[in-house]
Amino acid sequence: MGMWRVNVATTDGVLALDLDDEERSIGAQHINAITFYRDTGNSERLAGFSGLVVGAQPSKSDPDVLVGGHELEADPKRVEALVSQHQLDFEDFYES
Repeated sequence: MGMWRVNVATTDGVLALDLDDEERSIGAQHINAITFYRDTGNSERLAGFSGLVVGAQPSKSDPDVLVGGHELEADPKRVEALVSQHQLDFEDFYES
């Protein structure tokens, strides 16, 4: 399982996060939901990402417990703000 540096829209803004294959797939689905919202104004697909966290790491004291991570942005108004600030130009999904 590889790690990928991916640009992700989170509740803390757009961040470059190291994601495993499963989270990278979730990130791609999230970007597709954002793009759909941006293009149509329909926020239904965004709602499925509410409360979802990616980028968590195993705790040093207990590797079975994940800590940290970032919640994916699912609020249409906040997504709209990121779009208007040109922070969601995801041609560069993978960080170089």
